[in-house]
This record gives sequence, C-alpha cells and structure tokens, in this order.
Amino acid sequence: MRAAIFISGLIRREEDGFAEIKEKILEPNSEHQIDIYLDIWSNKLSKYENKGGSWRQQRREGLSLESHHDLNKIWNLYNPVALAVENDEDAQMFAAMAKKIKNGRKEKSTPYAQLSQFYKLYCVNQLRKSRERALGIKYDLCVRTREELKYPKKILFDNFDIDNKKVFVETARLPSGWTSDKFAICSPEVFDVYSELFLNFLKINKVRSSTQKGELVTAEIYLNHWLKKSNDLEVIRDEKIGKLDRW
Repeated sequence: MRAAIFISGLIRREEDGFAEIKEKILEPNSEHQIDIYLDIWSNKLSKYENKGGSWRQQRREGLSLESHHDLNKIWNLYNPVALAVENDEDAQMFAAMAKKIKNGRKEKSTPYAQLSQFYKLYCVNQLRKSRERALGIKYDLCVRTREELKYPKKILFDNFDIDNKKVFVETARLPSGWTSDKFAICSPEVFDVYSELFLNFLKINKVRSSTQKGELVTAEIYLNHWLKKSNDLEVIRDEKIGKLDRW
C-alpha cells in the first residue's frame, strides 16, 4: 500500500515523539510505502488564550518552535515529502472566527485553539492532494496522528478494513457523542471529509447552539457531529489502536 501520515499543528516533542511513531507505526509497516506530511506552527498564539486546566497551560508555555525547536532536526527526523511552516502571530482569522462561536461554557473551551488545529489539519491534507496531482499518484490509506502520542500497541495497516464509509479512531473513554481528535485511519476520500471540519465549524456551531442549551464547544463533539451527522460516516473505536496516552 501507499500510505500518507499527517502531522500538523504544534510540535511538542522532537526525538521522543518521532521515536514513538517510528517504533509503533513506521517500522511495523515497513513493507508499505509511507510518506510523511508536516504542516506546523512556528509560533502559536493560542498558548496564551487557553483557559483550560493548569496542565494545559504548562504544556503550552514553551511551544514556540522559533525559540525551542530546531527545524533542521525536525526535517532530518521525519524526512517528510512535504513540509509547511507557518507563524500565526499576526493572524486575525481565528480570533475573528472564534468571536462568532456561541459557547455556553467559555471557561472550559477555547474555540481559537480548535479552529487553528483543524485549519492546520485541512492545510496538511491540501499538501497531499497537491502532490498527488503533481506526481499522478494516489494513496490507499491516510493516518492522522500527533507527535505527542504514546501508542499502547503497534498499528498494523493491514489489520484495517479501509473503505469510503469508515474512520478508525482510538478507544478513548469518551461519551457517545464525542469522537477522539488525536488519531485516525481511513481512506483518502474519507480523510478529505475529515479534514474539512475547519471549513464547516461555524455552520456546525450555528446548528448545535440552536438545539443545545449551554453548548460546550470541544473538538471531540464537533468532529463527531461532522463525521456522523453531517456526512453519515461510521466512526469505529478500534481496539487495534487502543487508548492513546500523551508524553
């Protein structure tokens, strides 16, 4: 198979994060052709905007790639087929969009961070689509992951029944109306849908806020709504992935 792995947003770990991906994803699937796509932030305003628990704030305090990460090291570790680096320091888009989001529990949610996360996920998929068109290639499987994750077991691509109606995610202990936003395996066609949540975030908020009293805006709720209700996809919490942890 030809597989595309997407890593987008903030880089939190360098050697540790890549070592986990190498051991649990790349090496177990070495018989397949795997291409890595990176679309990352060099600076992240939402580290100051997050109103979550202190552990979230502590994790975000030193996330500026410009002062804490070596881009050459990241390039050498991942050897991506495509890399984009963006600084959102002067961006007004996410702040303007976040102000339009109706959120009944502001102290528990950060729409700016969620919008910027799904924006980067959309962008990294566009890298893949552009490269497919330029080279005349097509992927059989797409994997969305984050370099901060710890995997309880090796992820074997051959164990997943990939089609255009399923997306496989971790078995996190989440309510039935939530879908984990940390990891996904699916077809390229399904990943096109998965990555387009950013384009539809405000529309989903309008629908949900009109029917949900005290709406809590979370990436997991919105991803679940987008995949299941808006696109009628089957979201499978798969034991072959298990419950993921973080560094």
